[in-house]
Amino acid sequence: MALVTGIAAFLTIWCVVLFLVLPFGVEAEDDPEVGWDAGAPREHRMGLKLVSSFVVSAVLFVVWRVVAGVMGWP
Repeated sequence: MALVTGIAAFLTIWCVVLFLVLPFGVEAEDDPEVGWDAGAPREHRMGLKLVSSFVVSAVLFVVWRVVAGVMGWP
């Protein structure tokens, strides 16, 4: 697999996993202030979600490459 193709595949996996991880741990405000959205999270914890998305994506990418190597795919 070419380097650019591998990077593109990893970024695609990362984006999908990020969108799956984003709703985890979101707690909405019970009584929001005037002008604030009631569905806005109290703490977004974006750093944790980005790191966990990267780790899960890396594991999925490695598993995908191992399976592709075993199956004889390029």
